[in-house]
Amino acid sequence: MAGIPLMFLAGWWVAGWSQRKPGIKAVLFLWLAYTTIDLAILLVVGITFRVAIILIISFATKLTAAYVGAWLRLRQQAEAGAAAGGGRM
Repeated sequence: MAGIPLMFLAGWWVAGWSQRKPGIKAVLFLWLAYTTIDLAILLVVGITFRVAIILIISFATKLTAAYVGAWLRLRQQAEAGAAAGGGRM
């Protein structure tokens, strides 16, 4: 239940480290690392088709949450930069 908000916050946090493209790439790498580790553990334990469908939905929602968190953070940084540079001549 907490995976979506946590991935959103992780996306927000990681995207704050850098500019647009590197920030998005870092968030996608974060999600890929999380998904790989989680999937490896689940494959060792054994999963059924029904559980696999739930996992696909879970991974997709976490990817969306991480991306949206990063996108919002980068948009906020761009607006702050524009506001700070907009008044200068």
